[in-house]
Amino acid sequence: MHLTVLERQALTDAAAEGFDEIEATLQRLQIVNAAAFHTLSTLATRVFFDQPVRNEPCLAYVRAHQPKGD
Repeated sequence: MHLTVLERQALTDAAAEGFDEIEATLQRLQIVNAAAFHTLSTLATRVFFDQPVRNEPCLAYVRAHQPKGD
């Protein structure tokens, strides 16, 4: 499932208002279209090019995270 055109537009509009509005919009969208968002179990089946930096679960990644300054 994907976000609809209207849902994507709502996120675009929220971005103009800042972080708090993006978060509020995401919370609303997760209620009305939960299938469009990953869960921990679906993330665990994904292969990412870059290693997730927040320790999200994943099946694998291609390139390890390089912290800035290393």
